[in-house]
Amino acid sequence: MSPPSLGSKKRWSLPPLGAAAWLGALLLLLLLLIGLVGPLVLSSSPSAQDLDHLLEGPSGRHWLGTDENGCDLLVQMCYGARLLLGLCASVVSLCLGLGLLIGVSAGYLGGWLDEVVMRVIDVLLAFPGILLNIAIVALVPKAGVGVLIFALAVNGWVGYARVARAQVLRVREQEYVLAARSVGCSPWRVMVRHILPNIWSPIIVQATFGFAGVVLVEASLSFLGLGPPVPYTWGSLLAQGTTFFWRTRHLVLVPGLGIALLVLGCNLLGDGLRDYVDPKRSRAR
Repeated sequence: MSPPSLGSKKRWSLPPLGAAAWLGALLLLLLLLIGLVGPLVLSSSPSAQDLDHLLEGPSGRHWLGTDENGCDLLVQMCYGARLLLGLCASVVSLCLGLGLLIGVSAGYLGGWLDEVVMRVIDVLLAFPGILLNIAIVALVPKAGVGVLIFALAVNGWVGYARVARAQVLRVREQEYVLAARSVGCSPWRVMVRHILPNIWSPIIVQATFGFAGVVLVEASLSFLGLGPPVPYTWGSLLAQGTTFFWRTRHLVLVPGLGIALLVLGCNLLGDGLRDYVDPKRSRAR
């Protein structure tokens, strides 16, 4: 076999992620396009009514049909995707930042801080998460998006803090951390400059699963009437579909399929990233 010529170009190839992970990323990209581009392309409002076509199935006039008020379901799904995307991004970002701050500090500093943090985590894990979210939202007479974000973040940071603490306990005795300590770096500088960049991989994996969890909790709260005060959230549309299930099926199938595909995409991407971060897991399968 002749050696490759010096002028030959290296072929471009995709990163070694599985097909399932790329499928999950494609589903999430589709949601992003629906939420960001859909409301800009569709000129009608999600509250615009067509009283001559109530609970109508898919047609040329309304591609996904209409709801009980004659509102176009495609427009509502696009606006609901934008609301859901912003809500999930806000909750995941808030929980990620709070969990990293608490978990890294507890894992590196140890002592009484670590003990207090772990006991608080144990208490929060003792309650079913969805019941705690329902209790917080139900206490407010008129819960908006801000209250919902707060309710989801109360116990949402726990998973990130546990993962961050476990990773810090693994890397805090590494040579580069000990070298930074020996030259007089402050604890906060060691955590920010030397520990945090080396524990990002499992945190990103946790964020993908956390995104799916926020989608399910928001859909559940909206289904129960405790979500954002708008009628076009995917959970609200699903609840409306169950009310009129005797007459039409598209009000259940469309938002239900959207929620299922979104959660499936997050889980597929999370599994793929987990295998990519930990090659031993993928070889064991």
